[in-house]
Formats: sequence, C-alpha cells, structure tokens
Amino acid sequence: DGVTEFLNSSTIHGLSHISTARSLAVKAVWAILVIGSFVMAVFIIRNSFTAWEESPVITSSGINHISKLKFPKVTVCPPLGTNTGLNEALEKSRYITLLPWMT
Repeated sequence: DGVTEFLNSSTIHGLSHISTARSLAVKAVWAILVIGSFVMAVFIIRNSFTAWEESPVITSSGINHISKLKFPKVTVCPPLGTNTGLNEALEKSRYITLLPWMT
C-alpha cells in the first residue's frame, strides 16, 4: 500500500516506526509523538516569525582591508622545565614578525 511505502521510505524520524510497529498501541504512541513534534515545530516557527515581525533585525556587512584589522598579540608559553626543539625554534623566532605590515 502507498501509505506504508511512504512511511517506510520517509527520512522524517518516527514515520517509519508508525508503519513497522507490531502493536496498535506502539503505532499510536509514535503517531502522537510525530504529530506532537510537528505541532511544536509550527508553534516555535510561528512565535519566531511573530517576534521578528514585531522587532525585525537588520544585518549589514562590509569589507575591511586586512591591514586595517587589529590582531591580538599571541604568546606561546612552553611548560616549565621542558627543552624541546619546538621551544628552541620559538626562542629563535622570538623577534620575527609574521605580519610585517601590522607592526
């Protein structure tokens, strides 16, 4: 039957359980859960739309050149008492600037 095929092949979670459940009680529980979920989704969407309609949000965007952006200074602190190749490389690169235009 077409309804059973639809329920079995649907990607909406819960619909396949309605058609594959063995007892009528389990089918009824799954049907109530699915219908209740749809009702809640409609309720949440309606409330969100109403809130937006009463107080719409305007989003704008712009383009900034990277030279105008302020990047935070980053400090890498190795654990105390360690002496690894990474620590040595970090110590050698202490005064190297990765972004020369930012100095």
